[in-house]
Amino acid sequence: MTTPTALPVSSSQQRHAIEEEAARLFHLARGSGCDGGSAEAWEQVSRWIELSPAHGVAFAKVEASWDMTEALRASQEDLLADGPGAAVDDVDDETKPAHRLSRRAFGALAAGSGLAVAASVVLWRMGTAQRYSTKVGEERLIHLADGSQVRLNTDTMMDVSMQADRRTVHFLKGEARFDVAHDPARPFLVTARDGAVQALNTVFNLRLRKDFTELTVIEGQAAIMGDGAPAATVPAGTSAMIRATTVSMIKLARVDLERRTAWQEGKIQLDGATLAQAVDEFNRYRTKPLVIGDPDLYGLRMGGMFAANNSADFVDALKQSFGIRVMEGNDGAVILLPGADRPEDVNKPGNSAI
Repeated sequence: MTTPTALPVSSSQQRHAIEEEAARLFHLARGSGCDGGSAEAWEQVSRWIELSPAHGVAFAKVEASWDMTEALRASQEDLLADGPGAAVDDVDDETKPAHRLSRRAFGALAAGSGLAVAASVVLWRMGTAQRYSTKVGEERLIHLADGSQVRLNTDTMMDVSMQADRRTVHFLKGEARFDVAHDPARPFLVTARDGAVQALNTVFNLRLRKDFTELTVIEGQAAIMGDGAPAATVPAGTSAMIRATTVSMIKLARVDLERRTAWQEGKIQLDGATLAQAVDEFNRYRTKPLVIGDPDLYGLRMGGMFAANNSADFVDALKQSFGIRVMEGNDGAVILLPGADRPEDVNKPGNSAI
């Protein structure tokens, strides 16, 4: 079996070489049938993808293109068979799966960077990945086979693959704390939407925010990977914002580190947060959201510690400190409004309470 090697990506010619290799490996792994190919071939694909984010992107594109072509071909054949009078709605009929993109194609097309999804696709095909997840408002402690522990926060999902020479986590959404067991012979790599992190005898927190991935190192250090090699080392007590090809790091004060990790004790800690920020945090744990009904309330600043799964205490504190009124929407949402009998300046942005 050929051992895959990393290919450079500094020029269009090199990128073309990567795309050709991705196509070769895909057709080798696919085999003669739609779901053919050996486990050995898919193992080779998996190792090649993990050598570089560029490999993951290229493989995702090849697989998506193939599945899209197959779906369009099947759709065209069915339409010809049905004749010119076939109803358009039939294309979405549950009984005609050939008209739908496959699970692999959908994942590849939906990938932002391509790395996490492409690698997850390969592991899913090989059947070597274990998926772990939590529902909204749920937390879960996972004990991995290597001795590592992962604590999942609300609405979180990841795929884990434990192999003889490496440990790989594909982090799909949410937030988690990783306590990684030290094993120099088996690197521990976490790929996410905006990049990849390698644990170096580490305890760290990873959160996928709307526009970036937030890494907070609690103990030890972690390396942010770029093109298969360490691009930045993040020491304990430091946070890194990973966005596209940019990494920004800041040293955290103790209070900021405690605030970011308070969820691990089931708490939300507010230290000068605006009402808008506080509501966003509580809504991560609610199936029916808190809604700010007046823009004048957005900038209210507050502090305090609250149970993450008991936003009623937070709402009561808003009533007492700001005189905020509460209404329930038809969909079960809790709407926050200014209090009519409170002094006018209390409801202006910049005031602080709680």
